[in-house]
Amino acid sequence: MKLFQFIVSDSLSSVILYFIVMFANIDYTGIVDYAIKAVVGSVIWFVFKLLGEHLLLKMKRKHWNKTMKKEKS
Repeated sequence: MKLFQFIVSDSLSSVILYFIVMFANIDYTGIVDYAIKAVVGSVIWFVFKLLGEHLLLKMKRKHWNKTMKKEKS
């Protein structure tokens, strides 16, 4: 009868154990806070990008209308 069963440990089990311990010590509130800041920053960037494209298109139309009026006269 075996009293002890020896388990052969490989590097994969060591890596899995390491990541389990590391994930147990993660500050989840910090991650959520960072994710919220990233989303808000992305939305702000996207709004500025759309606004810039809109203004650029508006300026191009205005310039095109001026050139067309000069060509007609």
